[in-house]
Amino acid sequence: MKAWGLSESDIRAAAQSVGLRIHGWPHGDITPDGRALRFRLALDTSQTRRDDGSLPFQRVSTNAWRRHESERPRRVNAVCWHGHREFMRAAFRVNPDARIKTALADYRGSDDFERTHRETFGSGNEWNLAYGSACSCPSDESEHEVTFGTLTPDRGLVDVRTIRQSDIGACPFVIFVPEHYRADGSCRCDDPEHRRTMIEEWGYAESDFAGIPARVA
Repeated sequence: MKAWGLSESDIRAAAQSVGLRIHGWPHGDITPDGRALRFRLALDTSQTRRDDGSLPFQRVSTNAWRRHESERPRRVNAVCWHGHREFMRAAFRVNPDARIKTALADYRGSDDFERTHRETFGSGNEWNLAYGSACSCPSDESEHEVTFGTLTPDRGLVDVRTIRQSDIGACPFVIFVPEHYRADGSCRCDDPEHRRTMIEEWGYAESDFAGIPARVA
């Protein structure tokens, strides 16, 4: 994978924020490649394993052949489609105009990524599992997200942002405004400055925030 418009610390922080790390011992290899930085994502073995024994975002073999139908795909030491997606979303939050190029796609900015990345979900061939299915991540994960954006006259979508339904549901007021949520998905009901905006412009009252401690900067 190659990235433009992101620093080494940006890349490492984005990986860490979604429970991944950069491949390479001991600290992960990120090497210059012209104006870009080249690196590979890796699993973080310090993360809690799932019920099936896999690490978060651990890929399974894409070989679709099984000795019997009940046989589980073999786990491999690689990051799945969903892990790459979450990393790129975290990276584009740092710089929405960054460029990230993989073996499957070349994303030029956050808007381009959100519009097109799902096209790679089914990549594979008749002998292999599609990349988006080669893991134990929920297969209907996309149904649990809400995508926000600005519709253009040609029916395109810009200023795209995707937020998990679970993050919206965790907000005490279940607010459907993307600016209300931080990059990590937490709502800003506890942000004193944002709370003033909610009172002055959105019609909330100070009493509505009783029991919601204000976050101290």
